[in-house]
This record gives sequence, structure tokens and C-alpha cells, in this order.
Amino acid sequence: ATLSKESPQQVAIWAWTKDTDTDDNGVPLPLEPDHIASVTAKDEQNIIRFNPDDPRHVLTNGSKRVIFWSWAEDSLKYYSPPVLPAEVKQPIGHFTQSAFVPGTSMACSATVDGDVI
Repeated sequence: ATLSKESPQQVAIWAWTKDTDTDDNGVPLPLEPDHIASVTAKDEQNIIRFNPDDPRHVLTNGSKRVIFWSWAEDSLKYYSPPVLPAEVKQPIGHFTQSAFVPGTSMACSATVDGDVI
């Protein structure tokens, strides 16, 4: 999976393990992403991680938003849950990293303040 830096950002999923196509002379053709989608959040995403339990799920995060991506049947979909300070009971600093929690359906995100939510 790759995450572009251009605006609008794009997430691309690559099938780099499958055989590559060749031209009539046997020269491998350039690899194209299997799935691609635009990041609609106004928060620049800077981290991308695979779910170790299900490679069809990835997450991206920027300083204010975490986006969960999944793909199946030629479709890349996303969900970005709101993080409400009232639920956390304290101000939330900017996100630095996010990761899936192995063996669960959860993820966690670290903040510049040293919190993990």
C-alpha cells in the first residue's frame, strides 16, 4: 500500500506478489495499483499500516484523523470514526502513530502528549 503526498492524496493497494504481465517481447509491463482511492479528509495523512490479521484492511492517520480502509471485489472503501473529547475526558493532542492491535478488531493511536487512545 502507498500513500501519496500530492493533493488530493491517494491510497493505492498494489498486488506486488502476483505475476506481472509482459509485452510481446517478454518485457514486464509497469505494475499498476489494484485499488486506488482519494483521501477526502482535510487532514494530510502521513502513516499507513496493514492489519496483521487481515491484509485487506489498512489504516492511515494524520495529525487529527484516523482513516480505516478495506477492499474487496475491486472496491476500496473507508471509514473515519469521530474522536470526541467528551468520550476521552481530556483534550486530545495531535496523532503521531496508529496501529492495529493484533488478535482484535481494534486499533490504537498515540498522541504528541504521550497518550494512547
